[in-house]
Amino acid sequence: MVKSKNHTTHNQSPKWYRNGIKKTQSQRYESLKGVDPNHEQVSGKQNSNSELIKVKSQLQTQTLWEEMGTV
Repeated sequence: MVKSKNHTTHNQSPKWYRNGIKKTQSQRYESLKGVDPNHEQVSGKQNSNSELIKVKSQLQTQTLWEEMGTV
């Protein structure tokens, strides 16, 4: 008995181009599925600048008062 053909890609490439080969859709944010929940909390704290912003604003107000001569 003759073996039958298992696979061929004959004429597939022209069919792909006929429909247009499109780029895959990229996601804005990578999924955090399977990531340790504690890692999410820590990374969020690392990225927050709230303390830095507070300190900078305090320094700015302090220098403004010094420039005005009332300290």
